[in-house]
Amino acid sequence: MTVDNEYTLFLDGREMGRGAEWRELYDYNLTPLMSPGRHILAVNAVNSFSYAGLLLGMRVDLTDGRVIEVKSDESWRIAPVGTKGWEKAAKVPATWPKAKIVAQLGSDPWWSTPTAVHEMPTLQPIKLFFGRPGGFKSPSSRFAPPSYFSVPGSWLNWPCTKRMASYCNASAPASPWTFTTTSVRA
Repeated sequence: MTVDNEYTLFLDGREMGRGAEWRELYDYNLTPLMSPGRHILAVNAVNSFSYAGLLLGMRVDLTDGRVIEVKSDESWRIAPVGTKGWEKAAKVPATWPKAKIVAQLGSDPWWSTPTAVHEMPTLQPIKLFFGRPGGFKSPSSRFAPPSYFSVPGSWLNWPCTKRMASYCNASAPASPWTFTTTSVRA
């Protein structure tokens, strides 16, 4: 992806990276962050002068052989300045204007071949661990750390308690991934 002039890329509201050179491409590996279910892809694009543009392409290969391609096109929406939570909005209001294609790749004033391609660092899922209510036993007693389970389709881990016991041994059915190309904030 690239933007004329600067961008911040978000997946499900989490910042994935930034770029500030429109003549270069930035390549992200989002595989470790993907799980079955709906995902929100958003870009905060900033133009400092003259022409403005966004180029994004993404390919998701599913285990069943299907392929999902996401690209910057007219299906993207532009979030009004000052909109809170736009980078993780699952439903975009119809009042947000649609993005416009002003030129095809390689058309003036933009390049047909990038001057460089940057492989961006691969981010890992965030895991949160919570302590037991009431604190831990004293060091003199035998301590067994709590067991945890993952919430399907998220990056959170929750402790296995009596209240959560039904989830601790449950396995989530595999579902196809769905993408919502939410918004570009200009």
